[in-house]
Amino acid sequence: MRAPLVLCGLVLALHAPALAAPQADAHAGTWVDPDGATITVNVTAGRPSVVSGTFSGDQPLQVRQSVWTQAGLEFSIRPAGSDVGVSYKVLDIQGDSMDTIWWSSNGDGGRETLTRMVPEADPMALLGVWEDRSVKARYWIQEVQG
Repeated sequence: MRAPLVLCGLVLALHAPALAAPQADAHAGTWVDPDGATITVNVTAGRPSVVSGTFSGDQPLQVRQSVWTQAGLEFSIRPAGSDVGVSYKVLDIQGDSMDTIWWSSNGDGGRETLTRMVPEADPMALLGVWEDRSVKARYWIQEVQG
């Protein structure tokens, strides 16, 4: 008579921490890729959406799709007059850096970091009277013609 075969198994489950999608407001602004293409993201009612972009300095990008889900922002763009589209998925945003993966309709793809463009400061915002309480001084900044 045969002895019953007893299998003792141990199941190990490896859990990697799930990456949470970046907060919606973190997407707002104009972002530039390493080649100089830009995309502009607006946030309306807590939902980021790619609204415009440029390619090679001044060629407009057509926004084909922009989707916000629990997994994050995904969008597809295409340079005007081109038949090659490029899709992006935002992986993470840290300050002024947006980490993405991208893939194109011609089979290219990879990882790319976009950088937020910081708007130039408006010098007119400095006009007025400023007080430095630490040295008890007042400063007047005014526009000078000429």
